[in-house]
Amino acid sequence: MDYNGSIEAADQRVVLALYDVARARRRHKVMMAWPLLANERRRWTSRQERVDYLLSCRNENFHGSEQTALLGPSITYEVQAI
Repeated sequence: MDYNGSIEAADQRVVLALYDVARARRRHKVMMAWPLLANERRRWTSRQERVDYLLSCRNENFHGSEQTALLGPSITYEVQAI
């Protein structure tokens, strides 16, 4: 989840996707090149520790394609894994 604006200015479209650990494995060198941000330095002592954590966050029994939803007030949403 990433958004730095106000609620009033937010787009009503959202994109939902499962974390793709295979993509992260393919981009290992790129992930190692990113510096730790201030909030990440409080949790991890090195980039390798952060990458190891991200690569361990997986449940490979579930896969799903990206879905886009249009949000509105007082609507309940349900996302189904395929």
